[in-house]
Amino acid sequence: KTNKGEIKVEFATIDFLMTDWLNYRAGIILSPLGKFNLVHDSPLQDLTDRPMVSTNILPSTLFESGMGFFGTFYPTEMSKLDYEIYVVNGFQSISGNTSVITDTTSISQIEGFIKNSRGSQQEDNNTNFAILGRVAYIPFLGLEVGASVHSGYIDDSDSNRMTIKAFDWTYQRGPFELVGEYGHASIERDGLFANGTVKSNKMAGDSWGYYIEPRYHFMPQFLKDLAPTIFKDDSTFTAVLRWGQTDINQPTNVATRGDIRRTRLTPGINWRYTEDTVFKIEYQFNEEHGRRLNAEKGRGTDISDDSLVFSVATYF
Repeated sequence: KTNKGEIKVEFATIDFLMTDWLNYRAGIILSPLGKFNLVHDSPLQDLTDRPMVSTNILPSTLFESGMGFFGTFYPTEMSKLDYEIYVVNGFQSISGNTSVITDTTSISQIEGFIKNSRGSQQEDNNTNFAILGRVAYIPFLGLEVGASVHSGYIDDSDSNRMTIKAFDWTYQRGPFELVGEYGHASIERDGLFANGTVKSNKMAGDSWGYYIEPRYHFMPQFLKDLAPTIFKDDSTFTAVLRWGQTDINQPTNVATRGDIRRTRLTPGINWRYTEDTVFKIEYQFNEEHGRRLNAEKGRGTDISDDSLVFSVATYF
């Protein structure tokens, strides 16, 4: 019996600091493609599962080898503008000779193409680098809005480019928070996946998704009075509700495929013994539309798959 495992490094860079607005970075970069990828650690999140858009549209956790610049501007006394821009190896998932997409591949197998894509940390399978960047604007304390993009070829013939765009927001006022993210991915369909070819209906085109998540932090005083060694000054409860949706488009050959659209409503509550140690419980109301196509009626079949989730997370 052979035991196998692996260790991955998500972030390992050399930063050459020059001034507030211009600094150099090189190494393995935690990609700033959306805000969630930058704060994806389980102890930082209030729900167990990641948002659907952050797995099926925006591939979290995404880290890549590259280099570039980052910095901060201060437009006014109350605001600031952060930016990061890099050239990175990009994705490598498709080969013209040994493609992961075959003539018999179904949409259920390719829908996770973006989800399973990972940036290369060694040698890329094409001759072009990808462009990655994010801009975040904080007009005043408590509000941040961000926009990011990742664009590069995904095949060894340099004929199919994938561009992923993300918009994120974070608002906090007192015990209330509102976070969310929107992602859109478009994949060119030239060469291997050009319209009219046998495989053109195997690769998804434009896909999108989003989530909206309000949170409320509270700590009942009677619990602190009842058990002060358990419910300490830095302990807190959080009530959270997340609504999310994704749409994996399949624009060609819709007579036999059709889009895959998912929605998920997740109410939950957690207790943080300390800021870094959290006990979470939530319930997912999952709906899936268009997974199977009813050939006679020409419409998709809806599927419900609800679940109860519990987890514990901490740093070590």
